[in-house]
Amino acid sequence: MIRTRRGIAKTTVVGVVVVAILVVVGISLAVLSPGPTKSASTTGSSASTTAPSSATSAQSTASSVSTSASAFTSSSSGFRTTLSCPTSTTTTESLAQTFDLAPLFGNFSAMSAYVYELRGQNSAAVDSNYSVIQSTGTAFKVSVTSNATGASTLTTAWVLRNGTVASASQAGYNFTGTQAEQLLLQSMNPLLLEVSQSTLTPNPSEVGATLTNQGTITIGPTKVSVSNYASNELPVTLTQCTTIQTVTKFVFQTGAAQGATFPLLTVFDVDAYQMVNGQQYPIEVVFMVTSVTAG
Repeated sequence: MIRTRRGIAKTTVVGVVVVAILVVVGISLAVLSPGPTKSASTTGSSASTTAPSSATSAQSTASSVSTSASAFTSSSSGFRTTLSCPTSTTTTESLAQTFDLAPLFGNFSAMSAYVYELRGQNSAAVDSNYSVIQSTGTAFKVSVTSNATGASTLTTAWVLRNGTVASASQAGYNFTGTQAEQLLLQSMNPLLLEVSQSTLTPNPSEVGATLTNQGTITIGPTKVSVSNYASNELPVTLTQCTTIQTVTKFVFQTGAAQGATFPLLTVFDVDAYQMVNGQQYPIEVVFMVTSVTAG
């Protein structure tokens, strides 16, 4: 299910946002939607070998900083979690309020993150970084660089301390309102996971994971106290509505950076599969914070 469970409110912009942040909230292992029926015979373990070198490097780093959390897994089965089905609600909450970036900018003047996602035969890798180039009593001016599929974009935006995106510009074009929100959210992928981590699925409790160890690592210029979680219940079956997925790997790390009060999601590394027409449809997500500067 690897997804964020918080709904996107405005119907008029849902399509745009889902496309814009597909690699992160497409982490929706699909809002639990089943995968394509063609050529889904590859298993999760073999499919993961097709990841680009950068993803492989990220996985290696995730493994080392998590103190080999996968070593705590076993082949036991029977652990099952049933999640509630999403319900349709009507709300006027804006995208900027849903993904409130102001606390992130207020705690960290710069951050970089990377995500690799494989679903069936389709894969994508995105890395993004931002820096706060001006901070006032009412707003932050930020510069965001996003790299995906070989293309790099630079976005500059003003974000009020209440979370409202006042304006955003890219390639010489300036935007306000909903368009500015969409532009900034798209460019912040995959860093959006930091402000929606509380709604991420699977989370430790859903796979029976517990705190295994703690320590201090350096991410970029900043020392971060990290907590590693692992499960000895794998594989774990997650069910939501009519969709059933099996999680076979779960590495989860959170961190507290010196000089900041905002809790970090530093590593999220999950392998899973879903049965589609009797065949395994592999799913893999690797997320990592690669650099962070507090203050």
